[in-house]
Amino acid sequence: MMRTIKNGFKIIGYTDEFMGKIKVYNDKRKQVGEISKLGTKYSAKDTHFRLIAEYDERTNETKDAHFRRIGKGNILVEMLLKNG
Repeated sequence: MMRTIKNGFKIIGYTDEFMGKIKVYNDKRKQVGEISKLGTKYSAKDTHFRLIAEYDERTNETKDAHFRRIGKGNILVEMLLKNG
């Protein structure tokens, strides 16, 4: 099931969870990546399965692929859209 959500400048789409993964699409309906959950951590990977960012629920922080803190809260969708 495709839903659209307004995210800043763009309208993006995502599918509901399927086997613990959420697929993220840009405004042109091209898949830009997916978000998966393992324990208390969510990881965002691009379409080539490279790690883009990681969000930890316990610390409420998002870190980039080099594990540098890039923001508070879950900003994985924004990172995937910026990357894709």
